[in-house]
Amino acid sequence: RYSVQVASLVVEQNARSLQERLKKLGYSAVVQKTTARVTRHRVYSGDFNSREEAEQAARQLNVDGFPSTVVQGENGKFRLEVGSPLRLDDAIDLARNLERKNHTAKIVSQPASTPVHQVWVGEYGDRAEALKTLEALKKQGFTPVIVKR
Repeated sequence: RYSVQVASLVVEQNARSLQERLKKLGYSAVVQKTTARVTRHRVYSGDFNSREEAEQAARQLNVDGFPSTVVQGENGKFRLEVGSPLRLDDAIDLARNLERKNHTAKIVSQPASTPVHQVWVGEYGDRAEALKTLEALKKQGFTPVIVKR
């Protein structure tokens, strides 16, 4: 059995919106929740010996427009997590913006198990049948792939 996967999204609401859009176009769409190894790019600022120092720096970051969370880092030190974008380009942009405001920035990229919401259309007995739907979806601007169920 096969289906056509139209997207794999981290944000469930985005998957539900796409599902509704596909239904309005006449497709039988479902959202399948699973987990995937997704690289997270965490943007940190500072390296502090105490939580109090980190919290003081966090207040300054907030004033400068960068809300952050105090996290315990390596060797008992503390640092500020400013963001965790999925796209590396977004992490780099955030780091540059921090540095423009004279804050240190460090990007740590690590794979993590992340819940994702796959949006599937149809259930087909053979690949050729799924391919017809895939081609129709491509003509409507989607970038689908065929998946085994």
